[in-house]
Amino acid sequence: MRFARALRARRGARRDWGAARGGACLTGRRARSAWRARDRQTALLQDARELAADMVVLSARGVESEAELPFAGLHQFIRPALNVLELLPKPQSAALEGALGLAKRRGDDRFLISVACLTLMSELAAQRPVLCLVDDAQWLDVPSADALLFAAHRLTAERIAMLFAARETEARPFEAPGLREVEVHELDPSQWHPC
Repeated sequence: MRFARALRARRGARRDWGAARGGACLTGRRARSAWRARDRQTALLQDARELAADMVVLSARGVESEAELPFAGLHQFIRPALNVLELLPKPQSAALEGALGLAKRRGDDRFLISVACLTLMSELAAQRPVLCLVDDAQWLDVPSADALLFAAHRLTAERIAMLFAARETEARPFEAPGLREVEVHELDPSQWHPC
């Protein structure tokens, strides 16, 4: 909750940022209208990253051209924490190393890979709180999205926060049932007010 309150407090800084860039901006809880949906979501994730100075930050961005490459998103997400793989139970580290192309693949046990992802984040959280940021989640490959959502649904006492940002597209929606969802809307110009 402390993290969520701090992120909400950053909205004032967003207003100042809008003034610095010129153009109209909105006060209070409203986002700067000139941002496209992706820009607004990316900016909120950037705010979260800046607030997480004392946290380990793992991040990934879905890429349309990699959406069909299994575990491409997970590779991007876990790469900064590869040194923690040795702390995982052998079956989990072997499965995750195989999925990431670091070792010979031993089947495609997506459950074991998902558990390994959760265990890796938990091992990191034992040292310092962890913030997980996923931008353009609608373009994540399915195995990566499944592994990250699996972990998100099992966070209990761990010091881990996960934020997913996704654009709504008919071509490729990002489904995250059971996770809290906040929509970032574009506002009508009649709602603008100079800073």
